[in-house]
Amino acid sequence: MFATKIPNIEKYVLNFLKQIPYGKITTYKHLAIALGDEISVRAIGEILNKNKYPNKYPCYKVVLSSGEIGGYSLGIEEKKKRLEKEGIRIENGKVLNFENLLFTDFETDFPLKKLREKEERMKKKIKLKPLKKYSVVAGVDVSYKEDVATCCYVSMDKNFNKIEKIIIKTKVKFPYIPTYFSYREGPIILKIMKKVKNKPDVIFIDGNGILHPRNFGIACWVGTILKIPTIGVAKKLLIGNIKRNYIFVNNKKVGCVVKIGKEKIFVSPGNLVDIKSAKEIAKKFIKYKIPEPLRLAHIFSSSKARAL
Repeated sequence: MFATKIPNIEKYVLNFLKQIPYGKITTYKHLAIALGDEISVRAIGEILNKNKYPNKYPCYKVVLSSGEIGGYSLGIEEKKKRLEKEGIRIENGKVLNFENLLFTDFETDFPLKKLREKEERMKKKIKLKPLKKYSVVAGVDVSYKEDVATCCYVSMDKNFNKIEKIIIKTKVKFPYIPTYFSYREGPIILKIMKKVKNKPDVIFIDGNGILHPRNFGIACWVGTILKIPTIGVAKKLLIGNIKRNYIFVNNKKVGCVVKIGKEKIFVSPGNLVDIKSAKEIAKKFIKYKIPEPLRLAHIFSSSKARAL
């Protein structure tokens, strides 16, 4: 069912650490480059901070691009001690002779780059077209507590009569990396969709569709894999400029603003629905701030996550 294999980013990062030679250091930035995208720097920091085996995976050998030694889960003094044991001299919190000690030649297949390349192929399957006939509308939302994700699916008819409610929990393996949200939440959405008995005609997804830096947000990812109409609904504007309640990126219309009193949401098509239809369907199902199936899915997923 999966259209793309999801790489184990944590495993990649930890294995990169084992490649750093004795007496050498690297930076968070260069680890991110080895993954295939510098935007993953913060995720790398979180992975290293959670490293349970610092003796096996030497995260103390990762420093800041400025040469400052940065933090360490076992404490700064321990990091300094381990670096100096390898002959790496520290002065005023910085690595001396930093550039000559820097290791960057990682063996890698650049997993994030491969995901982007896969997206380019998947993007060709997107079809934006009017959606006039629909009777079952669903919403999917994912909430978190540490590394456990709680996903809720809610479907209803045009009269707001609830049809199905499904909740599942699973451990999250893919870290939060900006613009790679699909690979964190997409797999659990596909998993919950396998349990759906009454196939929906359209799904609201908490996230973006073509309103995305690569025009391929999570609503596109899910929609192309499931071959079902999907609409992305976001509470914050990820990218673009607003003109007459429509959102443009590089002069291309990619979404719209739907206002509810003083509140507003940002709606974009994922697949098999166009911007006009996405806007009309979203407005038709709003009782409060967001489309009702998505609102209920959020309430149920967040309450279950808090109960963990």
